[in-house]
Amino acid sequence: MLRVDGLNFCVDTKSISKMLQITKEKQLDLMKFKDDWPPIFCGDIYRVGALRKMINDIDGLDSADARYHVHPKYYLLSDKRYKCARYTPEMYSDEMLNTHRLSAKTVYKERELGGGEQYAISAGDALSFHYKLALDYLKNPAKVLDIACGLGYGTAMLADVCREVVGADIDPAVIAMSSNKYRSLNNVNFLTADCENLPFDDNHFDAVVSFETIEHVDGDRYLSEMHRVISQGGSFILSSPQNAIGHIPVNPWHVVEYTLENLKKMVSKYFIIDKVIGLKQGTIYFNNDPIGTNTVLICHKSD
Repeated sequence: MLRVDGLNFCVDTKSISKMLQITKEKQLDLMKFKDDWPPIFCGDIYRVGALRKMINDIDGLDSADARYHVHPKYYLLSDKRYKCARYTPEMYSDEMLNTHRLSAKTVYKERELGGGEQYAISAGDALSFHYKLALDYLKNPAKVLDIACGLGYGTAMLADVCREVVGADIDPAVIAMSSNKYRSLNNVNFLTADCENLPFDDNHFDAVVSFETIEHVDGDRYLSEMHRVISQGGSFILSSPQNAIGHIPVNPWHVVEYTLENLKKMVSKYFIIDKVIGLKQGTIYFNNDPIGTNTVLICHKSD
């Protein structure tokens, strides 16, 4: 069985044909693309019998493992009883990537980060999960900035544990909507701001969270500004797509999508990286495996 994500507008059929041949020759239960390959091109090949066995395996498990019904490949990969492999495609030409990037402008409407529980898929949607991860690593900071906050759903989550939260976004329209929706929260303030030129004093915040932002802007200017507004020892938590070939991202709203090593190298110039989380897909990650379709970095400021 071949599975592709229906929300994408293309798939790498050449690689999938090769994967199908390898899967048959080696009698694999699963073959998938390497974990940090752009999801837009990817597909997974399953042996139907392996999926049936997996359903029996997870029947009665904790409800949290319903995520494996959404992303069964990661259950199969985690269990040595199943014969699985990852496939590394040939690199795509810049011409092909640019063609798909141009097509994406007419196909996609950018998905708004922070749409909230109304739009979330509990076992498979990573949007709210970024904030849930952040809450595990924020040590009750007094003052927090949520930069590029979108519609403010995550800002409201942070307000449950922080004394004061500022949600900032460059789009005045979403700030107006966020301000109205969460006007009852006394410890939250929303304002329009550019993440490369923030209207705050040096060392103003105990922590900053910033999800799916760095890929939209100049990385060094952005990180320099984050470093400026965070106090000594304060936390910085960010996420960004992890992409093995991100120099020309298909997403037309992204300037660049980073490999894990490139992102770590850039962030390390400004912050100490305490933990790397590689989100495989949706809410799935493994503690000792930083490779995935998305990177979450837990950092702190130290001069």
